[in-house]
Amino acid sequence: MVSLASDTQELREAGLKGVMSEETRLLIGSLRRVPSLIDILCYSYCYLGLLTGPFYRLGTHLDWVWGPPGPPALRPLLARVRWAPALGALGVLVGRAWPARAALRPEFGARPWPARLAHMAPVFLALRLRLYVGWLCAEGGCLAAGLGAYPKTARARPGQGPTASWERPKTDRAPRRNGSAPKRTGPNGAMGAPQKVSDTGDIGDIAGDIGVQGLGAPQNMSGTGDVTVVQGLGVPQNCQGQGPTASWERPKTCAELPEEQWDFETIRTVDPWGTEVGRRFRGGLRRWNMTVQWWLAAYVHRRGPRQYPLLRNAWTMLASAYWHGLHGGQYLSFLTVPLWLAAEAAAEAALGAYFGVPLEQLGGWKGSALRGAQWFLKMRAFEYLSMGFVLRGAADTLRFWASVHFCLHVLPLLILLTAAAAGGGKGREKGREKGREEGREKGREEGREKGREEGREKGREERREGEGRGEDAQEDG
Repeated sequence: MVSLASDTQELREAGLKGVMSEETRLLIGSLRRVPSLIDILCYSYCYLGLLTGPFYRLGTHLDWVWGPPGPPALRPLLARVRWAPALGALGVLVGRAWPARAALRPEFGARPWPARLAHMAPVFLALRLRLYVGWLCAEGGCLAAGLGAYPKTARARPGQGPTASWERPKTDRAPRRNGSAPKRTGPNGAMGAPQKVSDTGDIGDIAGDIGVQGLGAPQNMSGTGDVTVVQGLGVPQNCQGQGPTASWERPKTCAELPEEQWDFETIRTVDPWGTEVGRRFRGGLRRWNMTVQWWLAAYVHRRGPRQYPLLRNAWTMLASAYWHGLHGGQYLSFLTVPLWLAAEAAAEAALGAYFGVPLEQLGGWKGSALRGAQWFLKMRAFEYLSMGFVLRGAADTLRFWASVHFCLHVLPLLILLTAAAAGGGKGREKGREKGREEGREKGREEGREKGREEGREKGREERREGEGRGEDAQEDG
């Protein structure tokens, strides 16, 4: 609902300012008009959003409802969920062998410190295996229904949907029930009709004027019951959004677009392989609950204060914690994420400055060792933070972290201090060099200015002497 309200508001503002463009249209969820009440209710109570879980925008929902039928989904469905049974069984076995609540038993404190620390690994493994199964099955539900299918040329991204313009499959003309409706042709052969933007929220003059292909069910924004055609599929609708009210051209299934040229990236929720082998903490976040991660980035993070990245990340993680519920342990875990993000960024910057190349481009055994160490710390950090999710309570989470001496709170602080100390010397040297260069440039500028002033003064003196000699010559004459 937050995304719907935000996209609709941005659509209104873009239309009223007259700055609508293809890039703007894609950023606001491919909306072509202000959604009707029926659109909002159908989007809000669609079972795929309520029961399966992947976040998708209103534009994706409308593409699913009014767009051309997607490709056969059986093969991509089986490919997406084929590992779910094995992952689920393994998650159950690991969870029973290493229960998370064992960390709260009195005898847990008697274990050696490495054993207490190692307990996090199987607990987090069981947690993420269960989440993998849930997310993969949720994606399977969307695949079975055909939600989120776009041609690969649309370059769809999880949660966001299409990020590039794309041409829909050609259409077969169905018999018209109410006679031949007037047809207005826009760019690329799409149906189009200029409309009008008014203060009542009716949007128009956008799709037709800018030549944007879209879903755009044709609508009447005045409430008179007449049907106009918005550029796109050409599905006539009345102003209440109650579906087709006149004859329309039904799209073909996928005759012009083979199955292999479609994808379901819009509803991709998790990348298990990328989560497991990715070396960066930030990359692990982006591959985890991917549609919600995009929602957080688009509607929370980019609205935070850009000049304070730590505060911006904390604000985003606070919203993410609220998304998950009101358990104190989850808030403690989420609010520790900005610390690790800052430590990772500082360490990468310091190492890049030391070696002269980014860490991912550093070759030899040093590059391999440093990248391996980064992956190791990323996994340990996720394990440490996952205890807040499985224990949930703030007191229980702090109790476990205290049993391992808050080591993975102390470590990112040490990384930040070390990076600051390593960068401080280089920063001072760069500052001195910059000061010397600025001084030399200032001296050269002052010298040039002084030379120009002396030249002007000498010229004025010569002119005065010339004028004096001229006057003496006139008197002699």
